[in-house]
Amino acid sequence: MLNLSTVLDESTKRTPTKTALVCGNERLSYHDVSAMTDRIAAGLQAAGIRQGIGSP
Repeated sequence: MLNLSTVLDESTKRTPTKTALVCGNERLSYHDVSAMTDRIAAGLQAAGIRQGIGSP
């Protein structure tokens, strides 16, 4: 079963510079989106939030 994380990872490997998201005049590549989600995940983990466990 594919999930969003898997699709993003596979797309980043295949076409890292291809546009993944557009918001107004800003365009983000798959690499940019992957880097952003990695930073968000690291911040959540630093705050003690883990997969499958609710926030404190």
